[in-house]
Amino acid sequence: MIVSYKWIQEYFDEPLPDAEELVRLLTLHSFEIEGVEKRGEDTLIDIDVLPNRAHDCLNHRGIAKEVGSILGRDLHIDPLREDLLNLPESEDIQALVDDDLEDTSTIAILVRGVSIKESPDWLKEKLTVLGQRSINNIVDITNYVMLNMGQPLHAFDAKAFGDGVVRIKRAEEGGKLILLGDINVELTTEDIVVSDGSNALDVAGIRGGIDAEIDESTKDIIISSSHFNPTMVRKTAQRLKLWTDAAKRFQNNPTQYFSEHGARECVEIILDLAGGEVIGMARAGSKLPKYAHVELSVERANNLLGLSLTRDEVLDILKRLGASWSGDDVLTVEIPHERMDLRIEEDLIEEVGRLYGYDKLPVAELPKHEASKPHNMFLVFELVRDLLTKEGFSEVYTYVLRDKGVMKLQNALNTEKSYLRTGLTEGLEDAIVLNKNNLPLLGKEHVDIFEIGDVFGSNEKTFLGIATSRKKKEKIFEDIRVKLVEAFGLDVSGKIIGNVFEMDITSVIENIKNKKLPEYQAPEVQFSIPSAYPFALRDVAVWTPEDMPEKSVRESIRSEAGELLYRIDLFDEFNKEGKTSYAYHLVFQSTTETLSDDEINIIMERVYDTLRAQEGFEIR
Repeated sequence: MIVSYKWIQEYFDEPLPDAEELVRLLTLHSFEIEGVEKRGEDTLIDIDVLPNRAHDCLNHRGIAKEVGSILGRDLHIDPLREDLLNLPESEDIQALVDDDLEDTSTIAILVRGVSIKESPDWLKEKLTVLGQRSINNIVDITNYVMLNMGQPLHAFDAKAFGDGVVRIKRAEEGGKLILLGDINVELTTEDIVVSDGSNALDVAGIRGGIDAEIDESTKDIIISSSHFNPTMVRKTAQRLKLWTDAAKRFQNNPTQYFSEHGARECVEIILDLAGGEVIGMARAGSKLPKYAHVELSVERANNLLGLSLTRDEVLDILKRLGASWSGDDVLTVEIPHERMDLRIEEDLIEEVGRLYGYDKLPVAELPKHEASKPHNMFLVFELVRDLLTKEGFSEVYTYVLRDKGVMKLQNALNTEKSYLRTGLTEGLEDAIVLNKNNLPLLGKEHVDIFEIGDVFGSNEKTFLGIATSRKKKEKIFEDIRVKLVEAFGLDVSGKIIGNVFEMDITSVIENIKNKKLPEYQAPEVQFSIPSAYPFALRDVAVWTPEDMPEKSVRESIRSEAGELLYRIDLFDEFNKEGKTSYAYHLVFQSTTETLSDDEINIIMERVYDTLRAQEGFEIR
């Protein structure tokens, strides 16, 4: 959400701290800041408004209220604290919301005799600085209200509605509509539309259609200020790939009170800038919700935050939030309608801590307590890891999603991976193939891996899969199975499929008793970022004098091979006729490019020359 510093300042009588300090305060108390840009005499602040506050803070009023709460200042003007919309009803306009649309309501206002013209400079400036294109005074006013206090609105040419019926309904399956911007869409019954009673004129909450577009010939308009089911708006926007400013706000479920205040503010500005006469209004759909009330214990707030705030200090923070209250030590707090994220006591306690300042929370040691018995699942997993890593196996994590199975995802991101796995074998077989190709990089001759993970058949179970590329797998798997029985104190069995021994350990987790966690020993490891470029493998074998240390041969090769030598591994050694043969795998890899054969051949020639130059050395 990009906001204008000058626009925020309009909400306050006194000058605000400069933009740099305001960014610091918002970062400390409320939101992360994505960027700050100086534009003319204004400063634009890009605020990362997360979903828990998107219903009230995707607008300048919401950010101004946050600033006021942090600074302890009241807003000079507040469109959300004005009276609700109060206009006469008229037989010339009728609003309808179909019964099968939950959490949906609408206000339709008929204004006649408006003058469509260019917007005044102050309005164009507010929109332009935020990257909005000025269209005409009516459209600009609806955009201004949305950016100012968060309510998306739409103004229609009234002649498109014939007898004045504004009906919110589900779209017809396969219905087609041309939207503003000449965007053709095909609709389903899962989409909501604004219609003239039968024909769709607008994809509700997303974008209007061209059949009701306002142009210079428009004289009468219908202002639509609605609250739409947020889930339906989100799914439609996602399917149509139309993430408009309106859709981003509606999908986050702003308070229904926004539609009242937004309609009032829009009408007031239209009458001022476009003239005309309000003929009347009509309402339909779900009723305005009652204000939420939450109990807050001052004592519990202090206990959770580690503070010793007085009741008056807590009340000051509640006042800064715009809340009202009753009660003494346990307060009954009436939540401002726009703060739909405040519904339980812990929400309010978080607000107290946030506005008091997390940086002011005291530092204290955690109370000492005796270690509790580990959960069976954690215990079994650690016993498995301890045993198998000591046997030389490495743990892997493979994809839970596969191309076949029993349980299919309703909204899979990839059609080739739309099922939950029914076993670990397929993933481990893939991992063996992948790792066999990279054995030189790992400095190993075989792949030995295992995985612990959930599988999903008729119900969810926990499996252990052990895989190896070695020969005589059956003996390896049986030896490990016997050791697992000893470690668990329970019998385990499984089946061998290809390179994998797969076991259902669900019952082991449920029944294991009187076992202790293995002692933890921190491994001595070093991490390096793997190269994104392929490696090249070369072998070199050399005869040396019998008493020549292998370490000396290795260092000769390493010093001549240079920085591109990723690793060197001895894979063969034997003595014959007073000589010793050493054979090495040399793995070359660059972190910046793919190495060519010519580059590797030049390095290998230097290695050969260095080895040949030493007395008693002979390249095999």
